[in-house]
Amino acid sequence: MIARILPRDEWGRLTGSNVPMFGSVSPEDVDIVVVEDEDRIIACLTVLRITHFEGVWIDPESKGLGVTRALLRLATELARVRGDDWVMGAAENGDERMAKVLDKMGAVRVGLTPYVIALGGESCRLPS
Repeated sequence: MIARILPRDEWGRLTGSNVPMFGSVSPEDVDIVVVEDEDRIIACLTVLRITHFEGVWIDPESKGLGVTRALLRLATELARVRGDDWVMGAAENGDERMAKVLDKMGAVRVGLTPYVIALGGESCRLPS
């Protein structure tokens, strides 16, 4: 058995694996790691670098002044300058403000439960 990053010209070998390809993502932002047993792929995993919008905070005294619109315009332009065709967004459970922002942007809800994985050093400790 051997694990390796599968070159794009071999992605056709993944037919039937259901691994997400993210074809609209810049090539430098997506890789597929595979495990092969001789010439047969027996496992695969997509490694994706993405832009993520999360955690809108607006001073309560500034509501209704176009602040959200200004944030989103600049955040969207930043993502476009980076070459993104799309971004991920998330709202914490109960964060109605972010959920409304995402809805207004035409975001599509995906069936995921996100996790944060520490890759060494301190563990990920999110506020409860």
